[in-house]
Amino acid sequence: MNDAPTSIPTELARRLSEGLDLTLIWMKRDRDDRAVVCLYDWLEGAYFEIGAKRHLALDVYYHPSSYRNASGFDHQKRRWAA
Repeated sequence: MNDAPTSIPTELARRLSEGLDLTLIWMKRDRDDRAVVCLYDWLEGAYFEIGAKRHLALDVYYHPSSYRNASGFDHQKRRWAA
C-alpha cells in the first residue's frame, strides 16, 4: 500500500494583467490542505510559487510581493506588486 498523500489541485482564482499571470490553487490532501499562489511574468520569463496558510491565501494572491522571500526577488519591479 502506498502511504504518500494524494493531492487534488483546484484553481480558485486567476488573473492576467500586463504580462503577469497569477493563479491561486488549493491543494486538497489526504492529511492536510494548503494554498499555493503561482506567479508567471511573461515579459521577464520568471516563475515562482508561494505557499500560503489557509487564512492568508487571498492576501497572498492579491499581494504576492509582500510574501515573496527577498532572495532573488526584485521588489523594485512595480508590476510584481500586483
